[in-house]
Formats: sequence, C-alpha cells, structure tokens
Amino acid sequence: MEHDLLLWKLDTIQVKGRAQGSQIFEVMAEKKNAPQEQIRIKSDYEAALVLYRKGDFIQAGEAFVSLFNANNDIPSKNMSERCREYIDTPPKNWLGVAVMKEK
Repeated sequence: MEHDLLLWKLDTIQVKGRAQGSQIFEVMAEKKNAPQEQIRIKSDYEAALVLYRKGDFIQAGEAFVSLFNANNDIPSKNMSERCREYIDTPPKNWLGVAVMKEK
C-alpha cells in the first residue's frame, strides 16, 4: 500500500479475543515534509523491532533504551520495558507477536 505519510511501525500485537496479530502504526509526518531526524528514528526503531521479533530481548532492549535516551519517545520506552519483562519471564512459544491480556 503506497501512501503519502511516513508511518512508524510500532509493534504487532494480538488482542484478547483475536486469533491473529495486528500491526500498530503511528503517523510521523507527510513523507515530503518528514525531517531526516524522524526518518532516522523510524529506521533505528524498526531495526530494534527486528531484534525484538526474533526474540533477542537483550539486544532489542538495549537498542530501545538507547533510542529512548536519545529521543525521549514513549514507544521506545514502552518496548524497552517489555523487553525487560520478557528477559525476566520469557514468553512461551514466541512468534514475534505480543499477546495483550486485556482489551
């Protein structure tokens, strides 16, 4: 799907009552007006997200912490906290999709 917006892929989650995961995005800017800094943040975040989806919660967590420290963004903070939680209590049968316990 082609569009004129710079979308930040935040995560793939499975909500209670659903069998499959849904991708979550945030609109960052219009592509033609997107600052290079936003494009860099999006790229770095998505690289950390690849590690997370592979189950490499230590490396992903470090990357998300670094992003949060540099940009003070809530998505990186949330993902670093989730990585910490998954390091302490690894999810069973990890498929790269966070299962939400509540709607």
